[in-house]
Amino acid sequence: MKMGKSEEKLRVGTMISIGGAMFSDALEILYKSNPDLSVTFKTGTTEYLEEQVVLGHLDISYTIGALHNKRIQYQKTGLDEMVIIGKDINSNVDFYDYIFGKDLITLSNECLYFTKLDQIYTDHNIKQGEIIEVGDFETLVEFSTIGMGISVVSKQIVNRFNVKNYLQVPSPYKYIDLYLISRLNHKFSYLEKQLIERSKLA
Repeated sequence: MKMGKSEEKLRVGTMISIGGAMFSDALEILYKSNPDLSVTFKTGTTEYLEEQVVLGHLDISYTIGALHNKRIQYQKTGLDEMVIIGKDINSNVDFYDYIFGKDLITLSNECLYFTKLDQIYTDHNIKQGEIIEVGDFETLVEFSTIGMGISVVSKQIVNRFNVKNYLQVPSPYKYIDLYLISRLNHKFSYLEKQLIERSKLA
């Protein structure tokens, strides 16, 4: 009975930029076939999600980038494309001129998206503005588009919030790896495999 109950649990994490929308269809199907299904779902930064996996609070998680923790196994599942959002972006805007001196809006200065942008400022010796931390993507998008600053976000975010005008990030900074992580020697359950295969990240 205990083994059966363990099979009816899903403990999943994902980046805030990915969110639960990528899993809603898969979970709906799994709930129909498993009425007693118990789901734990957490979102956060890569650092937070890796910590939750190591501590055993989550079994699997999707993250951007990797901190190369020796207690975690990483499976690269794809690439996340990054773009810049802000006010008055059009086809004539030069990327480096546009980001010069502007305030940066972020969910956290520990976010890997932000660290990528910070790397661009450092590599190209570009003046950086003040850092504005906000609590959610809706606020981040709104503050950016009204001109309070700029933000680097996933292409998924601009699609989710219907942002029409954004700036492509130049290579080699444009993409960041997307990983499926779990503890070392973790054996994926049938339900975990179903969730992974049916999610929009498959």
